Amino acid sequence: MASAWGLLKEALAMSLDAVPAGIDLTSIEATLLALPGTLEV
Repeated sequence: MASAWGLLKEALAMSLDAVPAGIDLTSIEATLLALPGTLEV
């Protein structure tokens, strides 16, 4: 049952457009803003 709960939790997070665990949004935003011509993210 524990593995089913984990799968359900992950599926729900993806359906809500959640950010995957371990992703640093601040770092990604900074990288994208550093690209020439990028005005906002």
